[in-house]
Amino acid sequence: MDSNLYNLLLHAVDACPDKAFFYYRGSAFSYRDTLATVQQLTAHLRGRGIAAGDRILVNLGNIPEFLYTLLSACQIGAISVLTNPATRRIEMQHYIEETSPSLIVTHSESLTNFITGEDLILPRERFILIDDPSRETGFAAAISTNHRYSPHESLAADHPAAIIFTSAMDGYALGAMITHGAIWETARVSQEIMINHDDLFITALPLFHSFGLTSSLFNPLYSHSSLYILDKFSPRSLIDLFKRLPVTFFCGVPFMYFILAKVIPEGTVFPQMRAWISGGEAISSRMQEYLKNSFNIDVRQGYGLTEASPIVTWNLISEPNVYGSIGKPMPYNQVRLKSEEHDSRGDPAEGELMVKGINVIPGYYNRPEQTAALIRDGWLYSGDLARRDMNGYYYITGRKKSMFLRKGFNVYPREVERILCRHPFVLNAASSITLEAREDGSFEEGFSITIVKKPGYPLDSDDLSNWCKDNLSSYKIPDTFVIK
Repeated sequence: MDSNLYNLLLHAVDACPDKAFFYYRGSAFSYRDTLATVQQLTAHLRGRGIAAGDRILVNLGNIPEFLYTLLSACQIGAISVLTNPATRRIEMQHYIEETSPSLIVTHSESLTNFITGEDLILPRERFILIDDPSRETGFAAAISTNHRYSPHESLAADHPAAIIFTSAMDGYALGAMITHGAIWETARVSQEIMINHDDLFITALPLFHSFGLTSSLFNPLYSHSSLYILDKFSPRSLIDLFKRLPVTFFCGVPFMYFILAKVIPEGTVFPQMRAWISGGEAISSRMQEYLKNSFNIDVRQGYGLTEASPIVTWNLISEPNVYGSIGKPMPYNQVRLKSEEHDSRGDPAEGELMVKGINVIPGYYNRPEQTAALIRDGWLYSGDLARRDMNGYYYITGRKKSMFLRKGFNVYPREVERILCRHPFVLNAASSITLEAREDGSFEEGFSITIVKKPGYPLDSDDLSNWCKDNLSSYKIPDTFVIK
């Protein structure tokens, strides 16, 4: 079977060519027009020599050009290396060293992150700049060709569609390979159990993140529904859109819901809303109850990780919504708990959550040793501790690995320590994590770094903060620095 995700776009054009695939800043983009732009870009990329298996590094936020580039790469069989626009130079150099991209798509203002020494990492002709008017490197010129039709590559289910970097315990980011088959199956199951043709999704999730990629982009595409893309999270703009548009699903992470709960006017209801989808980190039962009781909004929580493409369990719409639970396993995967302790029935009382199925990545790109440590006998070892109740619902109880979540993103303190140790005045860096209670009853993890500086050298918190801003994504920057 041809598992190329580009087929989903072809199927949608056959079924509803003039229907809006996505909205952006108030403008509608139909399935037919999206296909035409993708095919034009594909002709351009093939003219540049891009072929199946080549890597295209995509350094864009939630904008139409992201969708066009991703779908064009799928058509060719190229692999999209998805990176956060907030990524800084040292991180970006690592991503490039790991994947050796043939092409980079980004903004002109981001070019400084692609300079090593005094030169660009790749020749300028290997860039497409979405805001560049030139014919050599501009995105507008890339989609101005008259050649629209181009055949697509037939791909196996295990062919990577994207590489998404996740930080590892040793501090070095690893490229998780998300396959065409994994995304296809996730979208198919979601359509069967949850999504309708008439649904309208709205998302502020980053599409370069695995959660946004699957839940916000390919799930609507499979079901021929529509997506409203926000390029940033703005709670008051969201509320306005909820009131004006027939939005049925909103995809977000808990901190978004915490802010929305504060600004939604009392007595507001959204009768067309079927559910809010929450992932990335745990949402408290208290917050779920408050949103349900105050605004009749049903927040459905799930669990996933990038290495599982990413959805593992969910509180499905067809099942009771159990607050505090991450739900039940999705039909395309199996879940087990690995534990030395068992209850009276012989089942694990608590253990490391293990996942097996088509959604599990084939591995990290060019990292066989790290892949072997993650996946053993086909089972992915998540590093998260969980328990299961008598009705089959799972609950996360802790973590085995040294990692915490910020606004839905994984942060590994060891990676931050490693970057700080590259500062010329730093001898050593050691992290500590604190728990602070939120108003909704959940906890927020505070991040502090203790620095041992070189004797005789001036160093203060501002110096360290600026170093982090230059070299780390914003969500990885510590809250406080202690200098010794």
